[in-house]
Amino acid sequence: MIVCIAEDRRGCQTSLKLLLLSISQHSPGLDIELFYPPADAGFRKWLRTHINYGNISLNVKPLDGISWNVKPHALLAVFENGHKDILWIDSDIILARDIRPIFNKLDSATMVVTEEALSGNREDKDAQRARLWGFEVGRTLPFVANSSVIRVTDVHVPLLKKWRTLLECEQYRAAQSLRGVEPPMHMFGDQDVLTALLTSRDFSYIPIQFLTRGGGIMQYFGPYGYTLTERIQNILFGLPPFIHSQAWKPWAAVGKQGMREQGRSNLRGRFNALYLECSPYSILALRYKNRLEEDSRWMSPTSSLGALFRKLGLGRPSLTGLPLAAVADLYRLGKWFSRIKPLRN
Repeated sequence: MIVCIAEDRRGCQTSLKLLLLSISQHSPGLDIELFYPPADAGFRKWLRTHINYGNISLNVKPLDGISWNVKPHALLAVFENGHKDILWIDSDIILARDIRPIFNKLDSATMVVTEEALSGNREDKDAQRARLWGFEVGRTLPFVANSSVIRVTDVHVPLLKKWRTLLECEQYRAAQSLRGVEPPMHMFGDQDVLTALLTSRDFSYIPIQFLTRGGGIMQYFGPYGYTLTERIQNILFGLPPFIHSQAWKPWAAVGKQGMREQGRSNLRGRFNALYLECSPYSILALRYKNRLEEDSRWMSPTSSLGALFRKLGLGRPSLTGLPLAAVADLYRLGKWFSRIKPLRN
């Protein structure tokens, strides 16, 4: 198995380095195909200094896809280089333990994707995305197939080619270029297109294994990103191998994703900012602080309350911010109960 990583945004170099460091730490010896067009002399020197450069094939030629839509392009390029078993990992993921035992015993027909986070875009009732694309439905999935971690083999090349074709089509690109208007659900992002294909009759024969929240991956996305149930599971059995800072980018000093320098004007904003200060991603990143060679101030809390939660958490991601998770869970359950219609006699 070879790992495939692609990133074309220089602003994500910090997370890219952390992913490479954590792979080197927890799964040493894995070959990596890295697509990173912004790589300069400084980045190459950092690779030679801190990573086994011999295990990494660095590609600086831009891929045809745009940002998060490059996955099938990158995967197909790696297949063209003669590899048969590929693991895609998003650049905003950090490993917490060895990933090889998960994939070593899989047969070549099985595709691995991840469970979507607890978000408004999580469900795909009655294979809606496939229907909106006009595909004949072959099956339904319990949730959207999140594409942050994907394992594919050469058996899945026809699926990847169809995925690439749809991401390049005029209809999809027009939806992605809308300003101030959210794209329709079946074109919201690359994983919505992938979900449509996997639920279509043409590709419903592909066996799917999900990396589930808590045991397989942590989807740290919004205030429901790390529930009490997941935390208890991780306290008892250890952290999942993949820690995904989905949507929230703690290494970003400013911007709509940061939430630490803005959004504190109301209670919800302050809660979200504090929740981000307790990010398991940031806690794990501290292990690589001295090898990162980048500004690492974002790894530490910026508020006294955030510092208190970090101290009470004893450096353990499962314990840090646990009271915040309890509040978020109660709020989420309250919203769920409020949607239940009362029975009438």
